[in-house]
Amino acid sequence: NSALWFDRSWRSSAQYSKVHLVPFSEYVPFKYTWPSLYKTLRWFVPPVMAQLEPGRGFTRFELIRSDGDGKNIWHIASPICYEGTFARICRKMVVRNGKKDVDILANISNDGWFVYSWNNRYRGSNEHAQHLASYCFRAVENRVPVVRAVNTGISASINSNGKIEAAVERKFDDYVKRDMVSGRLLLGAEEPIDKEYLTVHGPRVLVDTRVSVYSLVGDIFAMAISMAAILLAISLAWKRKRIV
Repeated sequence: NSALWFDRSWRSSAQYSKVHLVPFSEYVPFKYTWPSLYKTLRWFVPPVMAQLEPGRGFTRFELIRSDGDGKNIWHIASPICYEGTFARICRKMVVRNGKKDVDILANISNDGWFVYSWNNRYRGSNEHAQHLASYCFRAVENRVPVVRAVNTGISASINSNGKIEAAVERKFDDYVKRDMVSGRLLLGAEEPIDKEYLTVHGPRVLVDTRVSVYSLVGDIFAMAISMAAILLAISLAWKRKRIV
């Protein structure tokens, strides 16, 4: 539920804790606003389920790379697990003071929740692919590439156009398995020379300088459309009532 950033030393130089926790699996609602209801709901949650506190803000990690031309700095934000299913949260990570302030979203997830057993064999469920697909939308909305490291799920690289460039997968004769598969996906290496190199190391993560409309205005358009639909429905209902 937290992401730690380590530099070349053994100490952690930055930390991000989830600001949007999952109800009933990471916390029970109404702990402070409605204590009596909280106690009732807490009775249904196993005592072993730790009750976490949300993070207080977003953290921007800095990746510094030195080359012959000087130092290049990339800024990275790390939505954790299902935070990536909320467009507004990822937008707040990317945009600061009306400007695009993050180059890459690095998602770390525990998708072990979505594993079931069949004939004493563990299998991944459709939620693994759905979780991956949600990050394709986040990439398009903010024009940022996404890299994912997921246990039991699908680790992948997504470009800023929402295309899945590569995923950790196991190829069989008649199909490709992309969940419940161990492997490695190294990013940021030299330009791939051939398909074999690409298979082993994965693609390079290309930073996108474009700033999307959604990054700038957020959900204003969606709220305006919703409000227009409500007003239209009220108007049609009023006219129908007058006719009757």
